[in-house]
This record gives sequence, C-alpha cells and structure tokens, in this order.
Amino acid sequence: YIVNEQGRQDHVANTMSAPYYRMDGDGNSIDLGTTTYLDVDINDYSMEALVKIENLTGELNIFVNYDGTTTDGVFFGIDGSKLRSILYVGATSKRAIGNTTIVVGKWYHLVTTVDRSSATGIKLYINGVEETYSTQEDVTDVSGACVSTANKFLSRAYGSTADGIYGEFAKFRFFSNALSATEVKELYSGVPVAYKYKGANRTNLVTGDDYDF
Repeated sequence: YIVNEQGRQDHVANTMSAPYYRMDGDGNSIDLGTTTYLDVDINDYSMEALVKIENLTGELNIFVNYDGTTTDGVFFGIDGSKLRSILYVGATSKRAIGNTTIVVGKWYHLVTTVDRSSATGIKLYINGVEETYSTQEDVTDVSGACVSTANKFLSRAYGSTADGIYGEFAKFRFFSNALSATEVKELYSGVPVAYKYKGANRTNLVTGDDYDF
C-alpha cells in the first residue's frame, strides 16, 4: 500500500489509543517549568486540549501561567461548566466565556486562540466549532506583557495547588500564534500538524538552473 502512504500512517496514528493523565481535582498538577517555549509575553497564542471531565466542581484550569503573586497571567479552562480563556496584564483582565455547557463523562476537543490585534481576539472552540459567547472582551487595549517567568502548569487553580482538572488529559499543545478557524477544525478532524508548524525552513535548498543527471 504505497499510494498516500503518509496519509494512511497519520490516520492510524490519530485513531490509536494513546497515553493520558488522570487528575482527581485534589491538587495534582503538572509543572511545565519556566520554559520560554510557553511564554506568551506580548504575543498571540493558541492552546489545544483533549479532556474528559469527571467532576465540574471548582475551578478546572487546563493551563495556567501564573505564580500566585503577580497580577499577570494566562488561564484556559472550565468554570461553572463553561469554557473560559483569560488574559491578565497588570490590573487589566480580558476574557472570553462560552455558552456551551460541558458535561461529565464526555471527551471534548477544546481550543482557545488569542489574537491581540483584534477586538474579538479571544476565541473558543469546542470540537472544532467556534463558541457563541456570554462574554468576549476587547483585547486590543492590552499592550503589556503577560507573565513570562512564572511556572506553567497543566491542571491548577489560581496560584494554588487546589482544584484543577478532575478528569483525564489525552492531549495538550501550545502554539505561538493565533490559529485560524480552519486550522482548529483540521486539528479536531485529526489532520496532521501543518508543515509550517514543525520548524520547517521553506528557503529553497537548491539554487541555480544548471543540473547534471
């Protein structure tokens, strides 16, 4: 089976079972350290997660970049059974809150994208579809940098070890740009990560027009 061999392999990879983490909401978290690869600073970003919630009690943060003492931070998670994304800079907080009610025992593909040049720059997606919003605040007046030195966590509450996700993580990815709606849909459908996001260099590797065969 040679035709579209890469496509076949990608399909198999996307449909096979994979390792996951289970959190019980009592303080478990994954400390991602202070890596600069997860720094937001003044830039756009996106986050993708595949989760199944077992209990909706408390503050269910999927990702937190916050040290508990500053007024800057980045948050992505579920609060009051609704998907939520928050950007804090100084005393200013901007957020988007969706309308879809998350239910327990169901897998969800969740994405937030943040484009700081757009009034509707914080977007939320559930299973490849953009949310309608109960809140979607203008982020164009937020010019400062977010936390770039605090530790980053999967499944944690604001600056503490309480709460966090009560359920299962099967995937988390961070992108240093605001993904388009088409790209989010492709992520949900299992399309492989785009070539341009794999660190590829598109510069021509062959120059000139004289070749010997």
